[in-house]
Amino acid sequence: MAEMGLWVSPVVLVSGVGLLILSTSARYGQIHTELRELLRDTHDGAISGPSVNVLFEHLHKRTRLLLSALFGLYLSIGFFVMASLVGALTSIWPISRVPVILLTCAGILGVAFAALQLIRESRIFLSTLNVCSERIVAQ
Repeated sequence: MAEMGLWVSPVVLVSGVGLLILSTSARYGQIHTELRELLRDTHDGAISGPSVNVLFEHLHKRTRLLLSALFGLYLSIGFFVMASLVGALTSIWPISRVPVILLTCAGILGVAFAALQLIRESRIFLSTLNVCSERIVAQ
């Protein structure tokens, strides 16, 4: 029974990573919409000034962070799936468990990397809100 846990555990983690991918993709889509609106408002002359440049810069940084977070999450899913496949083979043939453990750890590191990128993106989002608040108060 312990052999089954070796290859089932990484697969269970895939659903959690999948939810992170879903929410991160939604955030990426929101940034795309925000960028389009900012471009339209800038073109129409509705907004201008140095705060526009700051907003563009923030959106660009957030986009890069979200894309790298998605990369880490996709990589994690790959590692978890490979760990499950290797784990299933270890239940059939008595080979070392070390590859399964290493692949699972690599997947966990990918999730940790993605979480760090998402934290950084959230901090930039907060500073973007501050810039927008300052602009509203200045009007």
